[in-house]
Amino acid sequence: MFHMYTLLIGAYLLLVSASVYPTQPVQATVWSADQPMLVSWIEDWKYPVLSEMGPLDISLWCDTDTYLVQLASDVDPTTKTRQVTVPGWVLKQRSK
Repeated sequence: MFHMYTLLIGAYLLLVSASVYPTQPVQATVWSADQPMLVSWIEDWKYPVLSEMGPLDISLWCDTDTYLVQLASDVDPTTKTRQVTVPGWVLKQRSK
């Protein structure tokens, strides 16, 4: 079974604003490939607030600077949650 370690939690949400604060996954969370997982966030009330933001992209990054894959696009920030799946091919490609 392949596992993905979430090393940089904030990198799941590709943000241009500080009004989104990721709450799940937390650091050291282990995700299994090809299994649905939950990403969630809360409002931190800095401008712009969630209701004034445009759609979010949720991406998976390794370390602080290695883009792996986009997990979701055009996510309404006011939903504060999104189920995503890390495709198994990402792990296979990273292990080469």
